[in-house]
Amino acid sequence: MKLLFILFLTMMVVPAIAVAQNEDDDLAKTYFFAAQKAFETEHFIEAAKQFGNAYQIKPSYKILYNIGQSYAAANRHGAALEAFEKFLADGGDKVSSVLQQEVLTEIRRLREITATIEINTVDGATIYVDDIKRGDFPTTRRIAVSAMTLHTVTIEHPDYHKLSREIKVPGGNTLEVTLMPDSKKSAQQVGPASGDVAAVKHKQFLEEADSKNDADATRLDTQKKVTIAGWTLASAGVVSLIAGSILRVASLKKEDALQNSCNTQTQSCSSSMEGTLEKRDQYRNLSTAFWITGAVLAAGGAVLILYPWWHKESNNNTVAVHVSPFGAALVGSF
Repeated sequence: MKLLFILFLTMMVVPAIAVAQNEDDDLAKTYFFAAQKAFETEHFIEAAKQFGNAYQIKPSYKILYNIGQSYAAANRHGAALEAFEKFLADGGDKVSSVLQQEVLTEIRRLREITATIEINTVDGATIYVDDIKRGDFPTTRRIAVSAMTLHTVTIEHPDYHKLSREIKVPGGNTLEVTLMPDSKKSAQQVGPASGDVAAVKHKQFLEEADSKNDADATRLDTQKKVTIAGWTLASAGVVSLIAGSILRVASLKKEDALQNSCNTQTQSCSSSMEGTLEKRDQYRNLSTAFWITGAVLAAGGAVLILYPWWHKESNNNTVAVHVSPFGAALVGSF
């Protein structure tokens, strides 16, 4: 990705802000090369911000590609997705077919791991997600974010107090969020504002959901270990039963040899067959021991294999909808 990024800078972006003609050009060029340096040193968020500054001064669809690359490298999937989509929309036919296919492939990948926050707030408010400016309301309303990641959404407006909320959205879903900050001109409130109380409750809900997910993961891990132990015991039991059967066949062969060489009426054998007699008894005793051991191991293994299904929690395979001031979340275990 890095080689492609540098190649793209050389071939496409530099001409867009080439030789400075005025102070704006100089400033855009400064931002651009600062972004390039940040990317090369793997400070990807800083690189995206500096590219964004250059884009604000000298808008070019080419810079949007670099913004997308920077956010993708920083695992800010939502911001990367928006940048790449705008790159193709603004670039249109000016983007080569090879690069179009590359970006479309990346867009498809990002859509699988992102979710959407639909924000409702006061007009003119600036929206930040994880300290990254994503736009102004109402021009910016729907924002793509990384799925199942806790994001901090912040609303800033000169006439209102700054307001932040922590939000997590399942993949492929859209969560409607209403963020209405208190006016700076309103009377000072005693105690926590209603919005702050709602934020605390929402955070508690997220913590409870995470705790439940951790508990479910631990339970499933335990069940997996118990099941593996069960199959191990059952396999050992089967091997023991097979070994017992082999020994019993060997004892029967010795029994046949004894019947051909011994007097069945007097139950007497020649001294030369005493060794065969002892082996027959040994094989018979060992086969019985192996059979008993195999049966016990196989039974124990079967119990362990079936144990997770016998002791499922009563709330398994359930789905619950939790509603907060910021939307609804679907929580369940399967």
